Amino acid sequence: MVCLIALWLAAIDFGVGVRGGAPATSALEGESQEGPYQMVYGVTLPFSGYQAVDHPYTVGPTATVGLPRHFSLQFDALYKRYGFNSALPLINTPSSGVWAEEQWARVSQWTYSAQARYKWGFLVIGAGVALPQIASENSRYRYTRRGLFDRESHIGTGTSDSIAEVSRRNGFGVIASVGAEWRVGRLRFNPEIRYTRVTRRMFEGSLPGGPVYSRENQVDILVGVLGGTR
Repeated sequence: MVCLIALWLAAIDFGVGVRGGAPATSALEGESQEGPYQMVYGVTLPFSGYQAVDHPYTVGPTATVGLPRHFSLQFDALYKRYGFNSALPLINTPSSGVWAEEQWARVSQWTYSAQARYKWGFLVIGAGVALPQIASENSRYRYTRRGLFDRESHIGTGTSDSIAEVSRRNGFGVIASVGAEWRVGRLRFNPEIRYTRVTRRMFEGSLPGGPVYSRENQVDILVGVLGGTR
């Protein structure tokens, strides 16, 4: 039995390596009014609403398993970090005064994906599912308060290990990809453009400054480098 398994592993086309790249679209969408945003009693915000922030990389392990008739399976676990900055004028009237909140929120996310692929010459097309999962979240915030009889603004700061705009930590999406693959010795190079249609959002927050939510249509430009058994 051990010999049969060893022969089977030697016969299949199996590759493992690393895949990385950069997002071509932001992971989040938000509404904002460009600043500076002037409030009563001389309080100024840099803008009003939400602004998406993306770190310019995604990276993680990847593996492929060859199947008959030019088909194959591809599995990835890709890490990326993103978030948003917000500036929300919660109260802004001469009678009630000013209450503003600024927040700098970031999440770390792993996306586990599986694709069925078909190779025609150098061209590779694929389709499958993606399971994004937020591994950690954190935020810094600052509150600014000032009333009619205050000589100066009262400012408070803090940090949090949770983000109110995160509605769930596990999402779901369907993916489609197109790319190429070629070999140099035992190494395989696999650049691809990957489209993800998010069907289960993880961000669905809405506050007075406007909403911030997961972008439904996301595109990543990736390159895989794998070592193969054949």
